[in-house]
Parts: sequence; C-alpha cells; structure tokens
Amino acid sequence: MGMTRLLGAALRQAEAQGHTVFSVGGIGGVGASAGVAFDTFDTVLERLRRARRAEGSLPPVLGIDDAHLLDTAAATQLVSLAASRRVSVIAAVTREISPPVGIDILWLERHVERIDLTRFDRATLARVLRARLGGDVGATTLQRLWAVTRGHPLLLRELTEQSVSDDLLRRSGGVWRWSGLPGTLPRRLADVVLLRLRDLSVDEYELACLLAVAEPLEADLILQFGLSGAAESLHLRGLVSEERAGRRVQLRLSEPLSGYVLGSRMSNLTARRLRRQAADALISTGARREDDLLRIVTLRMDAGLVPAGEQLLGAALIALRQGDQLTAERLCRAALSDADAGGAESVRVRLLLARVLAVTGRHEEAEQEFVAASDAPQRLPQDEYLDALRARIDNLVWGMRRPDEAAALTDRAMRGLDGPSVRLLETCRAALALYCDRLPDAVAIASKVMDLEPVGSAAVRAVLPLAAFALLELGDPAGAMELLRAHGGSLEDLPEEARRDWDPVLAKCLFHLGDRDSTDAILTEAESDMGTDSRERSRHFHVSVLRACLYRKQGKPTEAVALLREAGTFAGFHGWLDTRVWTVGWLAGVLAETGQHSEALGTLLEAESERDDGQSYPILEDGIAFERALVLAHAGDVSGAVAQATEVAKRATAAGRVLTAAEALHLVARIADAAPLARRAWRLAEGSTSQFVRLQAEHIAALAAADGDALWAVAEQFLSVGAQPLAAEALAQAGRAHQAAGQLRSSQAAWARCQELLAGTGGSLPPWAAREAPSEHPVATLTTREREVAVVVAAGLSNREIAAQLFVSVRTVENHLHRIFNKLGISARADVARLLAEQDGDRRVA
Repeated sequence: MGMTRLLGAALRQAEAQGHTVFSVGGIGGVGASAGVAFDTFDTVLERLRRARRAEGSLPPVLGIDDAHLLDTAAATQLVSLAASRRVSVIAAVTREISPPVGIDILWLERHVERIDLTRFDRATLARVLRARLGGDVGATTLQRLWAVTRGHPLLLRELTEQSVSDDLLRRSGGVWRWSGLPGTLPRRLADVVLLRLRDLSVDEYELACLLAVAEPLEADLILQFGLSGAAESLHLRGLVSEERAGRRVQLRLSEPLSGYVLGSRMSNLTARRLRRQAADALISTGARREDDLLRIVTLRMDAGLVPAGEQLLGAALIALRQGDQLTAERLCRAALSDADAGGAESVRVRLLLARVLAVTGRHEEAEQEFVAASDAPQRLPQDEYLDALRARIDNLVWGMRRPDEAAALTDRAMRGLDGPSVRLLETCRAALALYCDRLPDAVAIASKVMDLEPVGSAAVRAVLPLAAFALLELGDPAGAMELLRAHGGSLEDLPEEARRDWDPVLAKCLFHLGDRDSTDAILTEAESDMGTDSRERSRHFHVSVLRACLYRKQGKPTEAVALLREAGTFAGFHGWLDTRVWTVGWLAGVLAETGQHSEALGTLLEAESERDDGQSYPILEDGIAFERALVLAHAGDVSGAVAQATEVAKRATAAGRVLTAAEALHLVARIADAAPLARRAWRLAEGSTSQFVRLQAEHIAALAAADGDALWAVAEQFLSVGAQPLAAEALAQAGRAHQAAGQLRSSQAAWARCQELLAGTGGSLPPWAAREAPSEHPVATLTTREREVAVVVAAGLSNREIAAQLFVSVRTVENHLHRIFNKLGISARADVARLLAEQDGDRRVA
C-alpha cells in the first residue's frame, strides 16, 4: 500500500518540526539532520539510550519500517520503549505476515494508534491524481486508472510516474488523458506487482496463471481443476477476490495488473494449455449463459483454435452488447476472413463490423462497411436488411452529421417498401426531425406510425419513446404519459432494447408530473433488473445517468458525481438519447454545485471539445450551454451566466422546447433580476402540463414580487417533489424577503427551516442565495472569456496551445492574459492556479 513512502513522509515532517529522528530500515531521506541513518534496531536503541534530551526539547521519534520482521526480543524492547512515553514510535507492518509476539501489544494496549492503510476509493484517487499532475484529469482516464489499479496507492503511483515518463499520460486541451498500458510493463512496475505474488505454492501459481488468462472463473470450475485449496489461500492473502453474478460465485485476481504481468511472462505453451482447459471446462457445464459463448470463443481463439464462423459472429454480437468493442472488432475480422466473399454470412459480418466501428467513433470506416454490405449480391431477409439500414442512417445522422444524406437514403429505401416495413423506417424520419429541432414534426410522424401499427409492433416500440421524449421536451409530460400508456402495452412484454429508452423517458415524465414515488420506483426496478442481467450496457448507462440527475435534484451531489464519472466512461453511445458528451456536461454542473469550480470549468471544456469532435444537435448543444451558465454562476461570473442562459432560453423558446426554456429562465431569475421574466415564465407554464415548469414559474413570480410568504409556499412545493436544494434556496430567499419587509420573526423562521433542510442533505446554499454576501474575490471580476483563459493557463498550457483550444489568435490570448494579470494583481502564470484554487477553497468552506 506504499507504507514505506508514507512512513518516510511522516518522519521527515517530525524532523522538520524539531524532533530528533532515529530510523530502522534505512528509510530514505530520514535522519539526515542528525547525521545518522541506522539500519539495525539494536544500534538505534543504543543511540537512543545515549542521547540526552535537552530541557524543553521535543521527544525523539523512532521510525521502524517492516516492524513485523523484528525478533521477539526486539519486539519486547519496542513495547517497553513505547510504554515509557519517552520516545514517540512510528512503525509500519504488513498484514500479510504475522508479527512477532509483542508487536500487536503496541496497539492493543494503546501505546500507539493503529492506522490501517486501505485502497483509495474513486473520489480519493481523483484527488490524488489531480494533486500529482497539477491539473484536471479526464473522466475516462480516471475510470480506466481505477479499473487497472483498483485504488492500490503503490500501484497507482508507479503506474502514474511511468506513464508520465513514457508520455502515455499527457495533457491535451487542458485535461490529462491516459492512452493505456504499454505493450510490455516497465521493469520497475512489473517488479512491484510481482512483489505481491512472491512465495506462491505450485497450486497457487497455477491458479493465479489460470485466472490471468481466463478470469473470471466460477468457483465450481476451480473445484473441477482441484485448486479450491489454492483459491482459499489466495483469497485469504487478498490476491484473489470473489464476486457474485446471479447465483454464480466467480473469482478474479484482486489487481488487474497482476494478470497483466503474469500473462506477459507466461510461456505460449502454458497459456494455450490453460485457455483450452478453461474453455473445455465451460463447455462441460453446458454453457447456459449467453456470455459463456463469448468466453469459450475468445479462449479457444487465444489458444490457437479457430471457431466456426457462426460462433464468431454470435460471440461478436455479445461482445458489442457488453461494450467490449475491441473484442467485437477482432471477432468480426476473424469471421470475415473465414466467410465466403459476397455470401450472406459475409454480409452479416460486415454489417456487425460497421456497427462496432460506429460505436468506437470511426464513422467513416463504418460507412464504408455499410456500403460494401449493401453492394454485395447476396440479399438478407427483410427484417435484417431494415435493421442494418436503420443502423447506417443512425451513423450518418448522429456520427457523421450528414442528415441530408440520411434523409435521401431513407426516402430511396421507403420507395421500395410498403406496409410495416415502411413504417419501421418512419422512425428514422422521426429521429431526423428531432435532430433538426423540429419536435412537432417528430411527434406527427410518430403518431402516424402508431395509428397504423398495432400495439407492441416493432415500429411502435421503436418510435414510441422518441415521440414521448419529443412531447416531454415540448412541455407536455401528461401527453407523453398518455401516449406511453395507450401504445406501450405491457411493460413486462417489452424487449430489453425497448426498455433501454423507455425507462428514462417514463421516469422523466413522472418527475415533471410531480410523482416522486413512482419516479424512484421505476429507477429502482430498472437497477434491480440490471443486477441480474448486465449485458445491456446502454440501458445501464441511461439508468445510471437518470439516477444521478435525481440525486442532483434531491441534494445528493456526491452520489451524483460518482455515478456521472462512471457513466462518462461508457463509450460509443450515439443517438437521440445516447450521448456521453451530455453526461460530461452534467458532471461539470454538479462539480460546480459542490464548489469545485476549476474542475467544473475543465470538465466543461472536455465536454465542449468532445461535442465539437462528435455528436451535436440543438437539444444537446443547449443542454451543454445551460450547464456552462450554471458553472459560471457558481464561479461568480453572474453576467456571463445570465448572457449564456438567456441565449439558451431564446433558442429553446423559438423551437418550442418548453422544459429547456423554463430551466434557463429559472436560473436567470435566481441569480439576477426576476421581474422582467415573470410574464415569460407564466406563458411557458400555461402551455405546459408539467407541474415542475409551473413551480418554476411560481418561484420566478415570488422572486419578482419579493413575497416572503409566496417563496415559503414555493419551497414546500419543491420539497414535495423531492427538489430539496431548490426548497432550501427558496427558503433563504423567503428569509431575505421577510427581513427586507421588517418581518424579523418570519425571517428567522425561514432561515431556521432552510438550515434544517441543508443539515438533512449535507448540502449548502449556492453563492447567490447565501445569507451573507460572499467575500469579494479577485477571480470573480474576470469576464467569461478571461475565466476560460485563466483555467487553461492554470492547467499549464502555452499561449499557442490556449489559442488552438479556444479558437482564437495568440495575440488575443496575450491580450486576455494582460487583463487577467492586471485584474488579479499578479505577475506570474503560476499565481493564476493559486488564486483559482483559493477561490474554490473559499466557496467549499462557505
């Protein structure tokens, strides 16, 4: 866990405070001022006895690394020394080796305080990396480093240092990104990993190697191999962990790097033998679960065997559903090389490969495969043809931003079809309308399909969530719910793909209708389903994001951040509801709400950069722009936030997107002047069936009138729908309004109720609603663009890199820097990062 490094840091700190430090174990850099660095306990003990403590001086400190290696006599002397209180003792021991008799007496009799070093959780890992790298770390990088190290401090440090040295971990666009493990792990990092795997018995080593090439493996299979004893001993040592997958108990190596190192050092003969044994064992169990096929096929391929083309194709489809695009592509290419050119199997493989390439963002390559499949002489059955055509249209629209070409392709295809087939392609036209911000057209197209198709048909299942989403954005959650109930059929009968889009839309409708219990029930049921079937990563993505948004509304930002960080690592989702970029934008907003303003701005830049490189359409663009306004508001740039949110409200109103317009107006009213907005907000509310939109309008009206009683009533309504942060904010505003009216008792009561709500959620008021005005801070005087430049300067970018990032000239950047330095009263770029960090700290304390 890196205990030697931590011990050395503690002893150096003691030395800096004036203690005389003695060390056992050759801890680097300790005891230098005393002129000694002794290795043996007896020698150090003799020096301690001879040392005379000057009157008024601090007691000496004894540091012992690997105290579990002391013999019993030395351990007894150490206990006696600690019990005398004449010397402070700091020692490090490992859990893996039983200490000699007496060492445990140190903490059992409270002579020392025992501190257990554990793995970092995700949040701590993120903080450590930001501190080490001096800048923001991409959400995907954080998740990947967590997956590789599982939060092990020593492994994280070695991997980080090596990756920086090898330029695998580098800053790009103001954000640190990791390109992944090298082909061969560096010697030092490999040695650190192997340190944990020393002294293994023959069976333990066999099991460790088996897991390295074939994990996870069921406990029953381990029993078949006769390695259950080895499994128990490795589990006790913390080298093997167990997990439940339904009713199965599976074993994995506790640290993924262990498997990486073992696999790289294993001979090809050993690796092939172990993979064949694992594949044969899985086959002998009947391979009843769907992902068993994927495991068997990949194990046999890696063992040098060539599975049948049908098996390769089936396994590739499973890999794609599980989000393992690299394996899916590998299996597709293997199947393609084995299939007859131009045959039906070849066409199917090309179409699946095209979908894999689209998911990984290689949209041009995907289009080439789609075209090659369509030009093949062999024709597929119509249902397969339609699925492939819809996938190609999605790639053109959401991946390549070529809606006109997608529309022309749709029209050509529809001329050759009739009946249900035509109506299935109408769903593509509805999605195109949504992409082009023509929501009423999307609803009209969907309504036509649902009028002509029976409940539960493929066309209805495809178009229904999209139509409900469009109605919801238009401000009619009641109409969306009616549509879902009339055409959705039984929820239990919906296939997994339909449930993926259904659950989020249904939950959002229920929230806007004020039904908090049903909203939570929908999410809980969806999460329960995923607990037994995690194959559908896209559905997991949606439910995780929706749960995070609900946590955000409820005043649980820490939980929301954790879910959004995880969801932000899911790659390859694109469509009207599938987007990772939006998730990163939401993460920026929640980070701002927790006071982490610099990281929020960095995350926002990451979201905007990915939006420019990939999917973008008006609803998404306004979603990111709203989060930008929120981040600016929390960072103190009120004028920038007002300008941004006002533009969002204007665009959304013109397109009829009531929910977005109401949200933007609500933010402006809360941070600036509500009076000019009350009439506009009521017009939106009167044309909407959303209870939440009406509640936002009532809040704006109460703010405009400075009516304390009305603000208190609004707060209680926010509370009834589960929006605790907004309820606390409205109560704070009620307290201020009552105070301005001279109603001091009512003001005190409102503030007391506000504090009660905040105590219940552990949250805090936003800066514009705090009881006392926030202290003046020079960073708050920066304009929106100056703040952007300040953030990327703090990240360490050069003027030329900043210019490329923000699409301006180098001269413009220099002019911004000149104004920033004058406003902040500084003369060095390093001071920018310091002031931004100080402001974040001030707001977190407030």
